[in-house]
This record gives sequence, structure tokens and C-alpha cells, in this order.
Amino acid sequence: MISDIKGVDDFLAHKSIAKLSGLNKIFIKKSVVQVSSCDKYNVFGIHEIESDTEYNTQAIFYIVEYSDFCNRQFCSGDCRQFKLLASDQQIQEKNEFFKENVFLEFDRPQKCTFC
Repeated sequence: MISDIKGVDDFLAHKSIAKLSGLNKIFIKKSVVQVSSCDKYNVFGIHEIESDTEYNTQAIFYIVEYSDFCNRQFCSGDCRQFKLLASDQQIQEKNEFFKENVFLEFDRPQKCTFC
């Protein structure tokens, strides 16, 4: 049961999650940030849809996906390692590693699926 998960009440009370609970649809906008020639991370803005053709330009929150060059190039989707961090900070305010005000984190380790 979800209510048995430690810290779930704090998570559900977070302002960004509370705002999501009242929406029927969201728009996810992807941006790519180049850190160096090989390393990059993807930024996804989670936006409220205002009509069939428009969305609110101010995101409710952002999700950043970190993965390295080798994982993106050589690992298939089911074994690729990545980390997702969610924060409600504006993009201009984020530091390079997106560690401020993180309210949700997913960390999927690399695994071998071809043996």
C-alpha cells in the first residue's frame, strides 16, 4: 500500500506534486544541455496544458536525466544506467548538477541482460 512507504506523506504534500494532482493533462518539454563533447544531460520541463494548442511556459517542475556517453551509445534501454532528479527550481537558477531542492530521485543501476 502506498501509505506504508516511508516519507510518502511529505512527498504527496510537496507543492509541485499537489499541483499535478489537480491536472488532467501535462505537457513534457525536452531540452538537452551539453556539458562537454561527450557528456550531456536531458532536462524535461513538466508544464500545465492551458488549451489544445497551448501550454503554460512556466514549468511546474523539472526533471533532469543524467547518463554517460558509453551508456547512451552502447547499452540497450533495459540495461542502461541513469539517474533522474526532480526539482521545482527554475532552469536559470539551477546549478550544473541540479542538486538544489530535489524532491524526487530515481537511480537505476546498470544491469546485464544478455547473459
